[in-house]
Amino acid sequence: MRSDHTLTRLGYGVAITGPIGVVLGVLTGWVEALAAGVSLITALVVAELQARGVASYHVEITASTLRVALGEATSARVSVVSRSRRRVSASIVEVMVGDRLSAFEVPALRPGAGHVAELEVPTHHRAVVTVGPATTVRTDALGLVRRRRVWSGRTSIFVHPRTVSAPAAVSGQVRDLEGRALSAFAEANLAFHALRAYTPGDDVRRIHWRSTARTGRVVVRQDEDVRRTRTALVLAMDEQEYRGRRDIELAVSVFASIAAMEVREGRGVVAVAGRELPVQTPTALLDALCAVDPRAGGESSQRAASVVRRIVPDASLVVVVTGAAAPPAQVRAALSHIPGSSRRVAIVCRPGAGVTVRSWGADVMVRLGDLSELPGLTRRISAASVE
Repeated sequence: MRSDHTLTRLGYGVAITGPIGVVLGVLTGWVEALAAGVSLITALVVAELQARGVASYHVEITASTLRVALGEATSARVSVVSRSRRRVSASIVEVMVGDRLSAFEVPALRPGAGHVAELEVPTHHRAVVTVGPATTVRTDALGLVRRRRVWSGRTSIFVHPRTVSAPAAVSGQVRDLEGRALSAFAEANLAFHALRAYTPGDDVRRIHWRSTARTGRVVVRQDEDVRRTRTALVLAMDEQEYRGRRDIELAVSVFASIAAMEVREGRGVVAVAGRELPVQTPTALLDALCAVDPRAGGESSQRAASVVRRIVPDASLVVVVTGAAAPPAQVRAALSHIPGSSRRVAIVCRPGAGVTVRSWGADVMVRLGDLSELPGLTRRISAASVE
């Protein structure tokens, strides 16, 4: 608990005028000036004692939920309980909600009595909204002294970016972006799954001779490919690659949608947005993305791709997400920094634009205008890849 006392403008005037009146009255014998000076000083002392008071509170800030989606309504609950031994007078409680100061009046309370206030939390922007601390403000009857006292800590509410289910072909086991089996093959990648009856065309090396001899019919091993793709996701953090906040929010939502799906499905993924983000759970990833802001300055898509090459040199799929202000040549240069064995996709976010898909060699560049279009990209990308 911290407290501080400050004089209001009127209080500063009294603090200056009072001593001047006393000095003037003593030096000149001006009784009225002396009386006025003494009265002002007395009023200031009384105001200080009145503002100090004896109020003692227990203040607790709780959130209805600590994590919400962008635009979802939520609130913070501020509970104020009197811990004084006698009735305390009314006071004002101020609470910081993000960058906005909210205030409400706490009425006079008996010992043990309480008051609860609900404060609306803004969720119209992706952010980590800090609620608190709660501060009581007491003044005297004349408004000469203002006393602020901090009673609580802070609570953080995470406003997550919008997400949708990412295309199944952007992530998955064994298959690449088009859903085709990976070309690399190794016996070590196969694990026994079951035995089944032999059918014409089966590899004779898969015949399970012991079971065949025991059952009297030819059976073969059915193995399961347990290889997993390793996906690297890159979000450009250079403000120059975005036309504005709408570009940034769409890019973050696209990045979050793909990354969250990868994490949710338990696939190997590395997510980089200025730094390597936690991917232990979708919640941890989305929490970290609440604070991501390319406007604060950061790496371009080209430089970020170079970082990913060092972090995940064996990535089978690399997705670079950037804004509409990034020149196509720069986006292609970013993809060129990624090893040639990786499947490389660039998603350029331009709100309001239609979906376009272009390819050159094994690389694909997608222009996306709305988050709702993300789930339908799979076939478009596949078609572009075979042109």
